[in-house]
Amino acid sequence: LLKELPEEAQKNSEEKNYILIIEENEFLSLLNHLRNHKCFAIDLETTSPHPMWAEIVGISLCYHPNQAFYIPLGHRIKKYNQLSLEWVLERLKPLLEDSDFKKIGQNIKYEWIVLSRYGIHLNGIYCDTMIASYLLNPTKHNHNLSEIAREYLDRKVMEYEDVVKNGNKLLSFDEVDPERAKEYSCQDADLTLQLSQILIPK
Repeated sequence: LLKELPEEAQKNSEEKNYILIIEENEFLSLLNHLRNHKCFAIDLETTSPHPMWAEIVGISLCYHPNQAFYIPLGHRIKKYNQLSLEWVLERLKPLLEDSDFKKIGQNIKYEWIVLSRYGIHLNGIYCDTMIASYLLNPTKHNHNLSEIAREYLDRKVMEYEDVVKNGNKLLSFDEVDPERAKEYSCQDADLTLQLSQILIPK
């Protein structure tokens, strides 16, 4: 089962702790941690940048900086066990629809649209880091995660193209190895949470 980081480690560690969730008991333990923290970042990985066409491949969740969790759900590579998409969404739905739990995202409208197509109505949206960046600097040319992470966190991020590129070919995200997907998707959820903690006070 998942364990909390020791409090002192949470305060001081910059080491990334990105975890692949592939067992039911791991997922249920993660759900309990999310309920206890009341605020978390969410990032969907899908088959398309267009939310009306996109199918969910995986979900990243982050409730504490430098620690995030990736749930692979639709990867074609059978290297790891994958939980059933329907089983996971059924158990996530009450949390995602409960406005008492604060949700954070980067361009979270995308998650809102995709999840609505799966019968989940995302409530409790607390911060969209893309919009927060725009409100702070409307003249800025780009408000993507890479750019605002560089500006506010001095971080260079793993880009989407870095993950899906295979030689001269671009893979669909469901063709990406889940371990590789974990590093990318957890990074995005983690940075989004960290950015929200900076941007909201501003």
